This record gives sequence, C-alpha cells and structure tokens, in this order.
Amino acid sequence: MTDTSPYSVRSMRRPLLLWLAAFAVSPVAADTLVSWDLSGLGGNQISTPVTGTATGITGLAITRGTGLGTSTCSDCMSSNGWEGTATGADALEYYSFGLSVGAGQSVTLTELAIGTRASGTGPGTLGLYTSLDGFTTALTTLTQNNTNTLYTLAHLSGLAGLTGTIEFRLIEIGNTQADGSGDTAAGGTLRLVADSTTGDIRLTGTIGTAGPDLEAPVLTGTDPASGAVGVDPVLGTLTLTYSEAIRAGNLTGLTLECPAAEYQPVIPRVEGSRLLIDIGDLPTATGCSLSVPAGAVTDLAGNPAASAALSFTTAEALAGCGGTYTPIPAIQGSGSAAAITGAVTTEGVVVGDYEGPSPALRGFYLQDPVGDGDETTADAIFVFHGDTDSVSLGQRVRVVGSAGEYQGQTQLSGVTEVLDCGVGATVAPVEVALPVPAAVGGVDYLERYEGMLVRFPQTLTVTNHFQLGRFGTLELSANGRLMQGTEAALPGAAAQAFEAANLLHLIWLDDLSQAQNADPVVFPDPGLSVANPIRGGDTTTGLTGVLTYTWGGNSASPNAWRVRPLSIATVDLPVFVSNPRPDAAPAVGGTLRVAGLNVENYFVTVDDGVNDICGATANMECRGADALVDIDGLTEQERQRTKKLAALTRLDADILALVELENTPGVEPLADLVDGLNELTGAPTYAYVETGVYGGDAIRNGFIYRPARVTLVGDFAILDDGVDPRAIDTRNRPALAQSFAQVADGARLTVVVNHFKSKGSDCNTATGGTHEIVDPDTGDGQGNCNLTRTSMANALVDWLATDPTGAGDADYLILGDLNSYLQEDPLRTLESGGYANLVAGDPSAYSYTFNGRWGHLDHALASASLVEQVTGAAEYHINADEPVVFDYNLEFKTTNQHSTYFASDEFRIADHDPVLVGLLLDPPAPRPGDLDGNRAVDQDDLDTLKLSFNQDVTAANATGDLDGDGRITVLDLRRLVLLCDRPKCAR
Repeated sequence: MTDTSPYSVRSMRRPLLLWLAAFAVSPVAADTLVSWDLSGLGGNQISTPVTGTATGITGLAITRGTGLGTSTCSDCMSSNGWEGTATGADALEYYSFGLSVGAGQSVTLTELAIGTRASGTGPGTLGLYTSLDGFTTALTTLTQNNTNTLYTLAHLSGLAGLTGTIEFRLIEIGNTQADGSGDTAAGGTLRLVADSTTGDIRLTGTIGTAGPDLEAPVLTGTDPASGAVGVDPVLGTLTLTYSEAIRAGNLTGLTLECPAAEYQPVIPRVEGSRLLIDIGDLPTATGCSLSVPAGAVTDLAGNPAASAALSFTTAEALAGCGGTYTPIPAIQGSGSAAAITGAVTTEGVVVGDYEGPSPALRGFYLQDPVGDGDETTADAIFVFHGDTDSVSLGQRVRVVGSAGEYQGQTQLSGVTEVLDCGVGATVAPVEVALPVPAAVGGVDYLERYEGMLVRFPQTLTVTNHFQLGRFGTLELSANGRLMQGTEAALPGAAAQAFEAANLLHLIWLDDLSQAQNADPVVFPDPGLSVANPIRGGDTTTGLTGVLTYTWGGNSASPNAWRVRPLSIATVDLPVFVSNPRPDAAPAVGGTLRVAGLNVENYFVTVDDGVNDICGATANMECRGADALVDIDGLTEQERQRTKKLAALTRLDADILALVELENTPGVEPLADLVDGLNELTGAPTYAYVETGVYGGDAIRNGFIYRPARVTLVGDFAILDDGVDPRAIDTRNRPALAQSFAQVADGARLTVVVNHFKSKGSDCNTATGGTHEIVDPDTGDGQGNCNLTRTSMANALVDWLATDPTGAGDADYLILGDLNSYLQEDPLRTLESGGYANLVAGDPSAYSYTFNGRWGHLDHALASASLVEQVTGAAEYHINADEPVVFDYNLEFKTTNQHSTYFASDEFRIADHDPVLVGLLLDPPAPRPGDLDGNRAVDQDDLDTLKLSFNQDVTAANATGDLDGDGRITVLDLRRLVLLCDRPKCAR
C-alpha cells in the first residue's frame, strides 16, 4: 500500500518533497503573534481581517482560493465548492492566512489554534501547508467531521528564526467526504469556526532579533551508525539528523551502493531536521555505503550542508532468507481472487498469529512491510499451516507454499517451508474508515486490506450481538446502530437503498478462534458476564486488528469481513463505552400506566422434548422452558419465572397486555404469574382476565391488571376469522379486547392486545385454513406474510368501530407485537384508520433487533379521542439491548455460565422490549340518575334519592332534582325509575 516509486542511486526521477527550514534566532519574548476574530461573522464574507497582532507583526487577512465560493453561517467563515482531487492536494481549494515580520525581527512559531467544521459532503482531510517550501509538503493533516472541532497544532517547532512574510494554507487532500461515504461533492462546505474560549484563530510564538544565518546545518547522527555491522537487511529507512531544520537542496548525486548487488532504489525525503531515505530490501552480509553530496540539503537561509557518508554492513542471511521471492501484493492482485496461483515463495512480517489446532484459525497473517504502492492491492496474506505453531508476531518469515483462494480469502496452503528471517520491520496499522465505498466490478472495497493490520479511527457502535455467546462475535457499525430499512423508509426501492447503505457501515469484530460457546467470551475484557455486559449501543473507538475474510466457525456465522485482535491481552482488546442499563422504567406520567410486552413463550407446562401436549388442541410442541436444571438446582422454568416477575414488577403498570402465553386447556399461565406477583407484593395486588383457551395456536394473548386501580367493564371480546374472515386466525393470533374503568373516577378505556403473523413464517402456500392467502416475501423489505398482517390490521380497525366490548367509550389503545416495522403496510393501515402511533416520533427508537438492524415490532397506537389523554409513551430497554445468552436458557452453557450469565433481575426476560404508556383519562360526564357516580343507574340511586324525598334541593342532593323544580319529589322518583339500567332498578 506504500508509495515506493524509486529514485535511481544515480539519477532522481521526481522532485523531492520539501520541508520547512529555520534561521538563527535570538528569542526574547513569548506572545500571540496574530489572531483573527470570527465572532459575529456571518460566513459569507470575502475575507476575514486581522483583529490582533504583536508589536512589529503584521497579519494577513484570511482569504480563500479561487476554486471556492462563499456561504452563510454564524460566528465563522464558510466556503463551498470543495470537491478535491483523487490524486493529491487541490491547489485552488484552500483557506489562506499568515503574517509578516517587521524589519530587524524574527519569529519562532510554536502553535496554531484553529477550529474547523465540514459538512458531510465536505472535505474529509486537510493539510496545513506553508509558503516556506512553496506549499509543497503538509506540516500536518486534519481529519474533518460535521461538528465544531478545535485543533491545537504544535507541529510548528521547526519554524524558527523566520523573517519576511509567511503564508499558511489549509488545502484539501484527496476527495473523500467528511462522512466517508464517497467523493467530495462540488457543493461541499468547510467552515473556519471560532474557538469557544477566545473567539479567535491564533498563531503563537516568540519574537527575536533577526540576524544573518551564516552557519550551515551540521550532521549530528545517523541511523544506522556509520560503521555498524549486523544491520537488518529490511531496515526500510536510513536516517541522517542535522543540527537544525533543513530543506531539500540538490539531491541528484545521492547514491547508495552495495557491491555485488544491484543498486538499491532510494526515496529521499525531509522531515524537520532529518533526511530520511526509504530503501528497498538490502542484500545480506554485504557492505553498503551511502553518499550524500554537499548541498543535498540546506537550511532555510540557503546555507548548504557539507557532504556526508555512511557505511554499514548488513546481517548475514538466515538459511534461505533474502533470496528472490514473489511479493505478497503481486500474489493478491487487485481483484476478488488471487492474481497468482500455484507454487510461490514470499516473505513478510507476521501481523496476526492464530496458529495451533482447531478451533484456532490454524495459520498466520503475513504482511509486506513496504507494499507495492498500489492502493487496490492488499499487502498481506493468510498462511494456512495446519496444527503447527511456529511463528510469532513481528517475526519476518519466508514461506514456500501454494497460492489460491479458500472461502473467498487468498491464502497460502500446502506449505513446505517456513523460515525464520529474524525480526521484521515494524508494520503500522492502515487506517480504514466506515462507511466504505460500494463494491466495484464485484470487488469489495475492503478487499484491498485483506489480511492487513488495520485500524478504524472512528467511534463504532455495537449493532449486532446475537452471535456473541455462540461465536464470540460482534457486528459494529459507523454512525450509530443501524435501523431496519422499513423502519426508516417506505417499503420497496427506498427501503432497499437504505439497507444497501447499511451494508457499507458494518464490520465484524471476532475473537482469536473458531470455537463455539466459549467460556469465557473475550468481549468485553476481561470476559462477558451479567456483571460485565456488552449491550446494543455500546461503542468503541480506534478498533485495531487484522482484517480477515472468514467465517465464525460454522455456517450459522458465514464468511464476512472480520477484525481479529492480535491477542486476548487487555492492551490488544477494544475498550467499550457502555450504553448503561436503565435503572427504572420510563417515567410516562399520568394516573394510569399501561404496558405491552411479548413475554417470549411463557409456558407453565415444561417442554420435555418428547411429548407434544401443548396448544389449543393439546397436540402441539411445548415452548419455553425445557426440563433442565442449573448448577444451583434451579429449573429453567424457575429461572424464567423469576426473571418475568422481576420485569413485570419493575414496569409498575396498572394494566399489562401480554403476548406469547401458553394456550393449553387446563393450564393458566396468567394465574401462575399473578400468584407470583401477589407473593412479591404481599397482597392480592394483581388479577387477570379469565379468557381460557382461544384460537388454535400454542400461544395466545392476555391481560393482568390491578383491581385497586381499574375494574373490568363487561366481558372481553375476541377478533378471529369467525368474526371477520380477514383476521385469518390460522396465522395471526386472535386479538383480545377488554374494557377497563378507572376506580378513581370511572373513566373508561379499552385495551386491545395483538400478535400478528411473524415475518419468518412460511406463507408461500394457503393450505392451513379457509381464509388463508398465498403471501410470500415480495422483496420489498416487509418479509413474509405482509398481506396477512395487513389484512388483520384492516379487520382490527373495522372491528373496533363496532364497540366489540360494549363499553360505550371511544378510547382505544392498541398494543402488542405487530411484527411490522414503522413504515410497513400494517402500521400505515392502522394510522389511516385513525390510530396514532405513540412511539413513532423518535427515529432512533426501537423495541427489537434482528440481524443487527433495530426498529419497532412492538407498538402502542391510540384512537383519536385517546391521544390527547396520553401523557407519555416509551420503550423500556431491558431486553433488546441485552445479549441472548443472558436469558434463562441453559443449553450450550457451561456450569460456570449458569451463574455468570444469569441474574434474577429484569434484564433479558424476552427478546422484545416492553412499551409503556401513561394516561390521564378524562373523567366521565355525569350520567342523569347516577347519584353515586358509579356510571350505573340502579337501586342504590333510588335509595339515595329517597333520603331527600320532599326536600328542597341542596348542594348535597342536587343531582336528584331530575325535573329541575328545586325540590326532590315523586316526579324525580318517576324519572329515575325510567332511567334505571334494570327493570325497577333491581340489583
């Protein structure tokens, strides 16, 4: 990947990069030399004048290059038109500023404080250049983002003894956008922004007295030292250090000669006070001499350095090392498969050692420390070495084997020789940023980094932890966790485009082996447990490791781009910043709390794995807990029940609408849960709606409620395909509705709990019932059975319009697992039917995760009359963020993990997050004749009226004056009898 275009030892093939030089100085004071105040500026100015200078210093106004235009902003200077060039710096796209030094003075610059902010389509990388070398070489580079960022650049130490005028330019390097998504657009903007402390941009330094610089730079040291023996043949760089900052002079005569070998390619460059000469691999056991002619470098005043010479002897070759070989980049090529196949010999440095018997990867990654200068070819390769363990990190080795592809990764196999060639050159990780560009010609962008040591400098988010317990893997994403396509966009082309973009934001983090169900799981350090969890939304910055294209050890974790750490030592493992667990259920306000929760197959009947005795007809497989016992003697059912009760208690809801309850004759899971809740509260706090078995599935919906807070109004009602053929209850679970009255004031509410058909089900045929339809996945992002779910939504809207419970109240709350994301047809059907989605306002909200994508399957929708009575609605993130292995199940867990993966708490009780709604219900309008306010006209009201018979109306008995004549008379009694709910108001 490194540019190694060579100079000949006898002739220079391209201009040498220049650096910054220094004059002799006599510093006398420290100062802010010049400042530019951006406060109050609107951004569209042509230039920004200087607002402060030190004595004797004149500042240069901030201007922009001719390739840029102006744009507006606040407290900043803004330019648009940044589009960059893929081949280097764009000389027309820059900000310019600087200073002029007064006569008889000199300055030594120490620091530049400057703030920038790029739009997402603006420049990703800027270089700070100076007129001292004609804007040839960047002093340093800045990586942009779309937030105000203050840079304090202390890379100016070589700028000493400066006189005259010095101009700086911030120039775009390359054409990568700040958000990493592609090339810089012509409309990209970049702002210079004010330092929030001082409101300005500042150049800081010291002022001294200028004097003529008559002394030439002096060579003060070399690496290797002259006369050294045993020098590494793959040293890579020769270094000459001078007494002051230097610039390139006439390098034409610079030569490196190693007798009995071809002349070596050299690439001289200058950094500060050092002359660096990049070289190719040297012959072994050979004397080499470097000759640097006089005037090859000068100081800033132009004083030429004397000639210099360096001689050294390279180390002897270890057996077989140093001979001719095929470079790794040549084997890799720029395509998706190896460019060279068959027998090869190559050399490189071990950057990833994953040797040993299975479940190890059984090999190591070898990287060329220099590369071929082609950005499209990977510089590393996997060496499959069976069960052998023979190399170590940092070792240079020579390998003889056969090149080819294995499951999409280029590798050497059939290895016949691995020779130790000593300690290799240090390999620095290559920085890679997400999102990556899309594949071109079927070649993934990451192919160019296959097998290499890489670093992702940005902050990445845990978006997928489903395989953490089984394979030790996490999927990380740029720009936060990834949302489902149909959560964020309409089904069809928009959702498909959204998901295509998702794929470019992802990278897998994997451990060092292919083991399944390992103990411990290494992420997060020092090992996964309920006390040290990984949660969805956790973040890590600077992820570093070897980029592999491998599977996780099983087809359930297929081939993908994976970063693997160098070791399980803390120093090599990523550090995660936690998305903290909620310490309480969301505060949703109101006087009534209603929660919806999928309890994920809560069965009282234990699945023995043999007998199918569950379901509406007692001939279906039981779900939920198996007949297993943990190391502490707790059964799976006990573990499950304990966690369910903890969550239901923490919800502190007055009405609980539950999904996925056992639906077996003679078995009542709600009674079991209510008994547990009442045992925890020490009182008969909870009750349940007794529906018995309904529908034909193994699971059903149900209600738990607090009788002290609400009472039942009438009977429950069920929507199945006997009520409306569109309900298709052989696929959807029948909807359950129950009306409740608030004890405090009689205000009524009808709650409907639903469980629509799942996306993973097979609806390709219609053989399970008379109302079923052929309903396959159409590829629009909504999955299988979308028409079935939409049909149920239409039936639900029409059914509720009939007041199925007879409550006489239009306040409806739809809850449950609708198996539909926010933008999908079933949700839009319900919204078109007059129901408002209460959790749709936050684009980053979620209740469920699948395949590393997040969104809502669990919804709360309110009828038009109820919306204004909603005080809050929120998900309670106790499940979806938690790893699957923290649930009650014991399969595939070691006895140690029976306890380290389990806690008797509310976390990971199911796979869906609860949705909690707060309500402040409007009190019911007074009913004529309802003298005691219980929303019924009955014998109690007659008895109350008789107590005031033949009396004048008072504040206490005013509701009994039904004819409005000011007295309670027989006429009022007759009117009340006519209003009775039952004949003669019989109780």
